[in-house]
Amino acid sequence: MILLKQAVILVGGKGTRLRPLTNDCPKPLLPVEGRPFLDYLIVQLKEQGIEEIILLTGYLGEQIKKQVGDGSRYGVKIHCAQGNENFETGKPLKMIEKLLRKHFLLLYGDNYWEAFDLKKLIDFYDQQKTRALVCIFDNHLNTTTNNCYVEESLVKNYDPSRKNPKSNGVEIGFFILEKSIIEEMPKDNLSFEKVVMPQLIKQKQLAAFMTSHRYYSVGNHDTYYDLCRYLRSKKTIFLDRDGVINRKSLPGEYILTPEQFEFLPGSIEGIKQLKAKGYHLIVITNQAGIGQGQLTKKNLEKIHSKMLNELKENGAKVDRIYYCPHDWVNPCSCRKPGGGMMYQAALDFDLSLRHTTFIGDDRRDMMLGHNMGCKTLLFKGGDRLDDFISNNNL
Repeated sequence: MILLKQAVILVGGKGTRLRPLTNDCPKPLLPVEGRPFLDYLIVQLKEQGIEEIILLTGYLGEQIKKQVGDGSRYGVKIHCAQGNENFETGKPLKMIEKLLRKHFLLLYGDNYWEAFDLKKLIDFYDQQKTRALVCIFDNHLNTTTNNCYVEESLVKNYDPSRKNPKSNGVEIGFFILEKSIIEEMPKDNLSFEKVVMPQLIKQKQLAAFMTSHRYYSVGNHDTYYDLCRYLRSKKTIFLDRDGVINRKSLPGEYILTPEQFEFLPGSIEGIKQLKAKGYHLIVITNQAGIGQGQLTKKNLEKIHSKMLNELKENGAKVDRIYYCPHDWVNPCSCRKPGGGMMYQAALDFDLSLRHTTFIGDDRRDMMLGHNMGCKTLLFKGGDRLDDFISNNNL
């Protein structure tokens, strides 16, 4: 396994798409929930075991250096390498060639990916045996435009124009690179993405670590405000439906009518307690009966209408219900333990899934919560939701 303790962050851009916010403030120092954006990246790297960070500064670089100092207040060593603000992304890397370790992590200074897990990246990199790795967002909810084509865990094409119809992902940075790649680069003022990446792709040396976890950016006004909403603290709990809120049907059977829907003892009281504590509540439920033809979407809407009305009558509510209508035999991304419903909720409500809680009652729920990085709690048969909430300090 490679030893990776050094990260390099490109923070030299002018931030022209964020004017006038960046007239007097470099993009990495724009405030996000009361903190400079760059702080989030540094703290994230420290938590992942990075010991040394090199910041490739340019535009208003002296402000960045003043903000981070030597890194001691973050618990890491930070070195600022000042370059010309007109440098492309390759030139600053060549400039610090002698400071680089055998392997290092390369980040863009305007992207935030909360699902970043350095150990997983290193494990994947070791398996692929390539000289470089880059993280690719699969863009399954079409939140942006693809710029990479990935096949068999390798990047086969990078298209900065984003016009290639075959593209199936978005390059988000978080590279693992061999130092030798930088040593082989010319000293010209070149773009790493437009010159070096295509060379690695041609050599079949750029592995693709695919992720379904959305990334956020401070690239322009819209994405900057999306990021601010995303990192704003939201107390959110996901609830499974059958077995947590209402009585389950017998194995192999489904709740098909409103009359068959019966709240579990303590569930209304528990939901009311959670709302009183300021939680945003989202229900996610597999409803394979639709795919099997036993349950219609119209009847499911009636069942949920009964549930919502009865909650309202008792001073309680849930904020949204997501359901998967697919049968077990039809592959889909939304059926638990797949993450489709949670990803959609995260998009709809700007949620950081790692800061949410999921209460479920079976193995699939536990797998889903673990995969999403949620705090995951197992609700057992015989539990009352109101007591469960108190016992788990929610």
